[in-house]
Amino acid sequence: QLPDKVPPAITFTSPLTNVGHNFIIAANITDVGGVSNPASVTLTVNGTLAAASVDVTNPHDVILSSSVTDVPNGVATLVITATDDAGNVNSSTLSVTVDSAPDLITVNPTGKTINATESLQFSAVVADQYGQTIVVPLTWTLEPAAAGSITSAGLFTAADTANGTVKVIASAGGKSGNTTVTVLP
Repeated sequence: QLPDKVPPAITFTSPLTNVGHNFIIAANITDVGGVSNPASVTLTVNGTLAAASVDVTNPHDVILSSSVTDVPNGVATLVITATDDAGNVNSSTLSVTVDSAPDLITVNPTGKTINATESLQFSAVVADQYGQTIVVPLTWTLEPAAAGSITSAGLFTAADTANGTVKVIASAGGKSGNTTVTVLP
C-alpha cells in the first residue's frame, strides 16, 4: 500500500456571507487516510486561536464548529488548519465582513413617575441588524430639553420646573429608541 500523501480537504459551511459580531463557524474536513486526533484541527480568527468543537467520530469526515463572539467590525480572517494521521497538512482561509450596526434601541425603564428635582436611571439595549446585542456609545437627549438634564450614562434629573411627560431618547448610529417618564411638580 502506498503511503498517504494527500492532505485533508477543508470546506467552510458557515459563515458564507456578512456577519455580526457573534457568529457560528462550521466546516467539513475530509481525508482518505483519516484525521483521528481532534487536536490536529485548529481554528484561528484574525490570527488568534479560537475554541472549536472537533467531531472525529468518523475520521474520514470530520466536523468543526465554533461560536465566536465580539469580533470587531471589518474583515475577519478565519483559518482552519488540519493535519491528517499521516502528517499531511492543509489550511483553508475564509474572509468574512463583520458589519454590525445599531438597528433597534430599547430604552428602560418604562412608565415611571418621579417628582421634580428627582433623578431616575435609564438604560438601553442595542441590537444590530442580525438581532444580536451590541455595545455602542449612546447619546442621551430629552424632549422637551428644558425638562431637566441627562448624563452620558443615562441618569435623568428632572428640573425643579418640570411638569408632565418627558421623552427620554437614546441614539446611536443613526437609530434611536425612547421611553417616557411623568414628572410631577
